Amino acid sequence: VESITCKTTTPPTLKSSTSFGVNKDIPVYVPKASMSAYQSATYWKDFTNFQPMVEIIASGTCGYNLTWQLTEEGELTIKGTGSMYFETAPWKEYKNEIKSVIILEGVTSVENNAFSGCSSITSVTLPDGLINIEGYAFSGCSITSINIPNSVSEIEDYAFGSNLTAVHISDLSAWCNIEFRTSASSPLYYAKNLY
Repeated sequence: VESITCKTTTPPTLKSSTSFGVNKDIPVYVPKASMSAYQSATYWKDFTNFQPMVEIIASGTCGYNLTWQLTEEGELTIKGTGSMYFETAPWKEYKNEIKSVIILEGVTSVENNAFSGCSSITSVTLPDGLINIEGYAFSGCSITSINIPNSVSEIEDYAFGSNLTAVHISDLSAWCNIEFRTSASSPLYYAKNLY
């Protein structure tokens, strides 16, 4: 057992502190509002690593082998393998609630207009293995800094918004091999600092 998740707001009764027969340092996920109840409940208090459970408020697909989920904290995570594919961003109705985007390794492209107009987004994490960032992907977002993975080979027009001030890379040679469709394709169109 690597973790315990308990969704009830009232801690269930345990017969002993060894009820689960597990290490007491493993993460125990419980409802955020019930943390103190679990931390003081008989036998539950023996566990030392209580974590608030993150509530998923929306989820779905965004490609043939890609899924997304949005937490109550505004974190949108995309995982799976392959390219994003959709006509309209499936999270469009939540665009004002999305604060950060985490795209996990396995995703190879960010779809055209994927997060365009999501002005509450202040943080984006792009994975190694990402190949293409399509036009207007993050246009209108409030991100000020972005790390471009070495695997990116193409960035299309206005992929990033005017709030961008810093672009971080780890390989100048990889950066020089990126195909920018026009000058407006480069994140440096707005951000004047390459690190």
